[in-house]
Amino acid sequence: MTGSTRVDGVGAPEGLRPMLPGLLSLAAASCLAVTTEVLPVGLLTAIGDSFGVGASLTGLLVTLYAVMVAALAVPLTVLTTRFRRKPLLLLTLAGYAVSNAMVAAA
Repeated sequence: MTGSTRVDGVGAPEGLRPMLPGLLSLAAASCLAVTTEVLPVGLLTAIGDSFGVGASLTGLLVTLYAVMVAALAVPLTVLTTRFRRKPLLLLTLAGYAVSNAMVAAA
């Protein structure tokens, strides 16, 4: 037995190393996107207080946003299948970053 633990046919493909920065960027973007989507749940009372409304109304608005995201996910996926993935993903992430910056500045 040699010192190698690699089994023929099993392991990372040869082209994985050049894709690693893009994969890590995608993972970080996904983490940030999910964080900004679920963050308002922990801040319901603070958000409600800043707008002068109760936590129940604030929770309802956050719930409506979540329902819209869930309802539009599949139709938007179907509508965007004709576009190339990389430019579409970059455009979507750029739009997401701009919208988050606008919300932060408000």
